[in-house]
Amino acid sequence: MCTCSAWMGDRPMTTGASRSRSGQIMDAALLTWGRRGEIMAQVSCELITPKENRPNEGLIFFNIELSPMASPAFEMGRQSELLVKLNRQLERCLRNSKCIDTESLCVVSGEKVWQIRVDVHLLNHDGNLMDAASIAAIAALCHFRRPDVGIQGEEVTVVRRGVG
Repeated sequence: MCTCSAWMGDRPMTTGASRSRSGQIMDAALLTWGRRGEIMAQVSCELITPKENRPNEGLIFFNIELSPMASPAFEMGRQSELLVKLNRQLERCLRNSKCIDTESLCVVSGEKVWQIRVDVHLLNHDGNLMDAASIAAIAALCHFRRPDVGIQGEEVTVVRRGVG
């Protein structure tokens, strides 16, 4: 059994038969699977200057964290071979599949693009890490909404959601 809860702002959005948890987590998804497996993915973004060779494309990065809290087999602050392999597979799976159109992340060609960051935190290890990380990352990305942008002259202004 696999259940997933996602949060946008302070509104919990639940998919499946999971229990909703209170809290204010921006653009995150919590996946539970097996008897005790839990993994959380959180998406954040910021405006950056694009790479010179790709002025019309935004960037997307994936970061997986395996803490000793999830399993005694993991060491804090040390990049294990498993962690490197998981990061590479997740990037290949999601970035190279073109499930995210990086050209749609362009705000002003050659000047401002969105950089999307997906942080995946293993909270409790119960096997199938790659599958769980992929599902959690995709769920968080599906519920993610980048902030609106206002352009006036040469000035780009980010309009924050949930303010007011």
